[in-house]
Amino acid sequence: MITKRLYFPISKYYIFLNKIKLTVISIHLQSNESNKKINGLKMNARISVTELFSREEIDELTTPSDLGGLWAVSSTWAVIAGTFASVAVSWEYLPTWGKVLMIAAALAILAGRQLCLAILMHDASHHSLFKNKWLNNATDWLCAKPIWNDLHQYRAHHM
Repeated sequence: MITKRLYFPISKYYIFLNKIKLTVISIHLQSNESNKKINGLKMNARISVTELFSREEIDELTTPSDLGGLWAVSSTWAVIAGTFASVAVSWEYLPTWGKVLMIAAALAILAGRQLCLAILMHDASHHSLFKNKWLNNATDWLCAKPIWNDLHQYRAHHM
């Protein structure tokens, strides 16, 4: 399948989100040849989710999981903490050019984790990050507030 080669997501849940996103925007592959096919799919053809996944796979990927949500939130914060710890530990041993490279890498990593926190907040606003409603609401302090957002106001606006 084309999309399995394009994305390297972290979890099954993000695989589904990426593929849904591709479907929603009705993926258009760029090509000079109008009749060219890739893996049996005609270029510029719309791809539906059911062409990519079986019904069982869709059910598995869309079912909220407390353990999966906990893993998503905790692994995001672990990367954030690890990034700050790496900078702090290596700071005094690096030359100036090394510090510049370290800061650039840390900023790129932290920017990606901020995006991840926003995605997790979005999922929680739909009550799809955790099975438990209380845990979805708890992500206000774990995911929304650190990126200067409010889960409940976002939910009211977004829904």
